[in-house]
Amino acid sequence: MRRPCSLIAAIAIAITVAWPAPARSAVWEARESWSEAWEDRFAAWVRDTVTPETVLDPARPYYEQKLDCADLIYFLRAVFSYENRLDFAATGGDGLLLTHETRAFDSISDEGTRVKEFLRRLLLATNTTTLARDSVLVPIDRRSIRSGAFLATDSAINHVWLVRDISPSGIPDLLSATEPASEMIYPAYSFPTGASAFSRSGAFLSGARGGFRRYLRPQEIRLRARAANAPDQLAVPIATFFETVRDRLAEAAETDEQRHERRLDELCLQMRIRTNLVTEAVLATRSGRPASRAELDSLSTPARDSRIRSLIQELRAEHRRLARGRAPSPALAPVLEKSRLYLFDSVPAPAYSEAELRNVCLVQWAENRVEPLAPLVQRFDLASPDARASLEERWGEPAALFRYWPD
Repeated sequence: MRRPCSLIAAIAIAITVAWPAPARSAVWEARESWSEAWEDRFAAWVRDTVTPETVLDPARPYYEQKLDCADLIYFLRAVFSYENRLDFAATGGDGLLLTHETRAFDSISDEGTRVKEFLRRLLLATNTTTLARDSVLVPIDRRSIRSGAFLATDSAINHVWLVRDISPSGIPDLLSATEPASEMIYPAYSFPTGASAFSRSGAFLSGARGGFRRYLRPQEIRLRARAANAPDQLAVPIATFFETVRDRLAEAAETDEQRHERRLDELCLQMRIRTNLVTEAVLATRSGRPASRAELDSLSTPARDSRIRSLIQELRAEHRRLARGRAPSPALAPVLEKSRLYLFDSVPAPAYSEAELRNVCLVQWAENRVEPLAPLVQRFDLASPDARASLEERWGEPAALFRYWPD
């Protein structure tokens, strides 16, 4: 009576052996490993390819992600690794490694979709804290502070900028995303101030979070054979940190008019970026859905507003210095005129001619409210950074004067 059972068991074993096991594969197969040559290629790719418009390329399905500031760094490193068949590793918030070799997405046959889901998990598992573990401080030189490196603040500010390029005068071209995560990527064309990036009480960087950093290669992350922080940045006082970095990176001096115009453009850009963040906050508070304290804090803008106020004060002082006691040169005269329009003029937008409007930074901060930059600058000390404030309060305008946002 036992033979049939043995026969059935034998048949079952035979079927099990003959039937192919489900295929198991990595998210992508790596044919290359990160090296100094690949770091050079990554730097060139960031410099020549990555822009606010192309970071999230809708033509590629795995690019469809919402990013915050730390996400942008992980996202670009992972995408470049995938597209060039390089190895990849990151440290998750739980301390576990997440690599291109993970088998968690075996059930997805389409590689593009598999990569998209891997990226989604990567961005959920990482943040500015894990990024500090996955990176080290670099020396202050153009070989190290270059395209593809990133600038991190301390934990109190909790922000990261990607270095897209460094100008001959040592000034960075930066990209960043904001919290909460979105499809928006924002440029910046100057350093922040030391106080706005490093708010802790010490006079120097701690080495744990802030400063210019490079992403560690997978072998360094896997073995925890982490390269040591370069000591250069740790020896620079926070009060003069970015001035020191600029001077060491500079290959040519920036003229007065180049510096002033660049910083005017930065002010216009930062004010326009702020309109997006304030609009998100207004929509969140008027949606009828209770917003959490964390969400409201993320939609508030104290650090950004502090930076804008500092920039306004510095530009006003610089304008007065450049205009004082001498006839402006042919190169400086148009910059001073632009500066006057940005900082001191109070003419309402409709009063400008079409030709004049080309030299005016217009900011649309409400559905039917467009203003030149100067009036916003003049009342910015009254502007509230609090996401709970009304739209008018966010822009320093008495609410009783008008209502520009529909209920």
